[in-house]
Amino acid sequence: MAQYSVEARGLYGTQAKLSVYEPLVKANQSSEGAVYVMNGQDGTFNAIWAGWYVYPDLAGDFRARLHVAWEDPNNPDCYDLFCAGFLQVSSKIAPGVRLLPVSTYNGPQYQMTILLYKDPKTKNWWLVFGNGMQPVGYWPDSLFSSLSGEASRLVWGGSIKTSPWLPSPPMGSGHFPSEGFGKAAYIYDIKIVDDHNTLRIPNSRFFYTSCQRECVL
Repeated sequence: MAQYSVEARGLYGTQAKLSVYEPLVKANQSSEGAVYVMNGQDGTFNAIWAGWYVYPDLAGDFRARLHVAWEDPNNPDCYDLFCAGFLQVSSKIAPGVRLLPVSTYNGPQYQMTILLYKDPKTKNWWLVFGNGMQPVGYWPDSLFSSLSGEASRLVWGGSIKTSPWLPSPPMGSGHFPSEGFGKAAYIYDIKIVDDHNTLRIPNSRFFYTSCQRECVL
């Protein structure tokens, strides 16, 4: 997994732009790029995240699709609408929709905008998507314990899943950032939602990095 993260008080969401790729995976594998909102530890851990994935076991194909997910102690890794919880409000876009066009290595680059934020009135966690900032749906506050208030950690990055008998699939383009724009996947224009429901650029001194070799999404 390659991640950038920030840990602080008063975190109520995040917005970022992610390049969208369609990495080659096999059955029993997945590859994703997403933004994450987290709080709690062990038996109290809660998380929500949204972005794109290639996940044939869920989607039934090998295409890049919009996805949402969440986790609590009773429901690990609930994806899209397969678990009761995420409530879709948009009539135009839904979790699981195919994303087109997608970026290609050393070719055109395409991106998506994701905003996750806690509504200060309802306390629900909302997903907003795309350049038009389309509200897609929300996770009710009642789903969570440690995320019923603020988040303690925000994460931007990618992850993969694979069976132990298969080699790891690529993440993003599968290439390192040293190759430059157009060849490595990216996440940029990162902002956090503060306790005044305002988007701010996070202070770089709070960033943590978790990578193997080079950070590449």
